[in-house]
Amino acid sequence: MLIKKILIGIVFITCCGFSQVEDTTYSLTTEIGLSYSRYFTTMDYSALNKNGFSESIRMIWNPEHLLSIGLETGYQHLYTIDMKNDWKVIYPEK
Repeated sequence: MLIKKILIGIVFITCCGFSQVEDTTYSLTTEIGLSYSRYFTTMDYSALNKNGFSESIRMIWNPEHLLSIGLETGYQHLYTIDMKNDWKVIYPEK
């Protein structure tokens, strides 16, 4: 039931977007993205975490011409290894 309410809220927010009030010769667009990521690999560590979340933000300036200029930045999660559990397997003590 909670998932249904969340999905209805997302649909409502995306449908109620505001368009530009004035007719201008340019537009400035901002996009925010959040996604689940899974890293596919053949590494065989017991403490390997292949799951994570990635996020990004993009700002694009679209003038009246064919050229668009933008900036995109974000965080892309690949994988993490818990070294407390696998440290002795990777680097055995002497």
